[in-house]
Amino acid sequence: MGKALVIGSEGNIGAPLVLHLRSLGWDVLESDIRPAFRHDYVMADINHPVDLLPAFDWGPDVVFVLSAMVSRVTCEQASGLAVSTNLGGINNVLQLCKRVNAMTVFFSTSEVYGPDVEVMDEATTVPKPNNRYGLTKLLGEQLVEYEVRTHGLRAVTLRPFMMYDENEDLGDHRSAMIRFASNLAVGRPIDVHRGSARGWLHVSDAIRTIEAASEVAEYAVIN
Repeated sequence: MGKALVIGSEGNIGAPLVLHLRSLGWDVLESDIRPAFRHDYVMADINHPVDLLPAFDWGPDVVFVLSAMVSRVTCEQASGLAVSTNLGGINNVLQLCKRVNAMTVFFSTSEVYGPDVEVMDEATTVPKPNNRYGLTKLLGEQLVEYEVRTHGLRAVTLRPFMMYDENEDLGDHRSAMIRFASNLAVGRPIDVHRGSARGWLHVSDAIRTIEAASEVAEYAVIN
């Protein structure tokens, strides 16, 4: 399988992804901003790439880039951190990926499409984000595409839709499914929208897709 570096390994998606990769036989190195001390973990903030150097000196074949400022609420509240992390931080990671010629799996978001798009198609739909989270992730995608086109980075971009996990962190900044379930559990009012429908993607299915994306031969944006 090879060596896989998971940046954002402590998150709701990164943690189960690490377990899945190891179950398939990958040699996995984890990295996140959260404090931890173990032999297969590098504590680092992508805004300070010097701390990521040991992870890249390890020589990963694939880098899964899940680290980001997430959610519409938090990115509006901390706009400077959102921009510096989702653009500057991602640029730092891409430069390191190029240095070791690692395949890069960039985790974006369906928020790039915005609320006024009826058909969300990777090939034909023009994204029009209406919040800073979607905007910074879309600009992050463009950074990836630029490095692919100009400097030969091997990469793929994923746009996940409506992911959920029973073990997710709770809070009003989380996804609709988590807010719905947690409000029900404590007896808070919930919003029910008439005439609408949503599909949901469980993390157990998502992590298989994320791992498989490392085999994509040419750059693509995949919903």
